[in-house]
Parts: sequence; structure tokens; C-alpha cells
Amino acid sequence: MEFQAKASQLESEVESERAKLKEKDELFAEAEAALDDFNNEKHEVKAKFKHLMEILSLRAAAVASDSGSQSPNQEHTLRASQPSSYKGRDGEVDLNHCFEELEQIVIEFKAK
Repeated sequence: MEFQAKASQLESEVESERAKLKEKDELFAEAEAALDDFNNEKHEVKAKFKHLMEILSLRAAAVASDSGSQSPNQEHTLRASQPSSYKGRDGEVDLNHCFEELEQIVIEFKAK
């Protein structure tokens, strides 16, 4: 009887520990899903910002050429990177660099 009671107690403890492990596994799965969502959102923000930079640069080029502020021999340098396809790799867009370019575009427009 004493052996059976001890065995039952140990089985109960094992089941309790299994339940705790299952709960922890579920928390890990939830955390991984949240991290995946965050990374996807981060990628989308980078891709949209890259696209915005391209649009701003193209519009700046159009305004500059329409206003005749450039000499005929001078070409406007587009600041933006290649068009965004929303399928880039991690780290493809350096947001700090984009902000610096955006600031420079604004400074150039203010100067005109």
C-alpha cells in the first residue's frame, strides 16, 4: 500500500510537471509568433519607407526639371534606392540613411 501511495504521488507530480512544460511550450510558441509578426511588420515598414523615398526623389527630379533650375547639361541625381518590391532582405533599407536623404531634399527645396 505504501508503495502504491508513493507511486501515485510521483505520477501526480509527473503530470503536474508535464502540464507546466506544456504551458511553457505554449508560451514559447506564442512568443515566436509575436516575434515573427514583429519582423514582418518591420520589413513592411522598411519597404514602404523605401518606396516613399523613391517617390519623393522622383517628384523632386520632376519639380527640378519643370522649374528649369538645372542647366541642360546637369542631370538630377535620384537619391532613392531601387524601387521597392516589398520582398527585400532584412537590413536592405537603412532608415537612418533615408532620413538623411529626406532631410537633404527638404533643405534643397527650401533653398530654391
